[in-house]
Amino acid sequence: MDQNTPQAPLDYLNSIAPTPQRKMLSPFLLWGIIGVAIALVIIIFMALTSFGGTSKPDLTTFAARLEALQTVSTEAKNDLQTSELRSLNSSLTLVLTNANRDIADILTDADITLNEKNTQFKEVATETTKLTDALEDARLNGVYDRTYTREIVYYLKTLRNQISVLYSSARSESLKKFLNETNDNLKPLQESFSALTTA
Repeated sequence: MDQNTPQAPLDYLNSIAPTPQRKMLSPFLLWGIIGVAIALVIIIFMALTSFGGTSKPDLTTFAARLEALQTVSTEAKNDLQTSELRSLNSSLTLVLTNANRDIADILTDADITLNEKNTQFKEVATETTKLTDALEDARLNGVYDRTYTREIVYYLKTLRNQISVLYSSARSESLKKFLNETNDNLKPLQESFSALTTA
């Protein structure tokens, strides 16, 4: 080559070639990917917050009420006057003790702990404080047995309604079995306490 001939710049071909266009995602494909991601997040969230189809807050509230009622019935034994009510209360305490023992494994499987950090536990604790305050007032006014009986009937009715709700949404056989047994044990107690309120 002659050194006097000017050389073309090396990138001459690049400068005259058309620039390649960027490949872009189709808007439909992009929205599809976003939709699938959102759906996965929702499914994962629902799986983490539920236990076998049963709402964790509902199960937590139920377990906290069982525990609270056991405490109330245990503390009431010294204040009850009639032997019939004391006997009935002892049966209630026994049923609740067994129910609280049996639900412990279910709560562990559902990763539920009953403590002050739990919102449902706090709500039940507030509710129980109101109940114990009302019972203390009744004791001071000499109407403890009547008030206790009325409150226990209401509490048992509430528990049995919760059992019905939990049972309808439960998929776990162990939870269903527990709910059936607990309901079968609470039903005659509720009827017996109710009979005392009408007597």
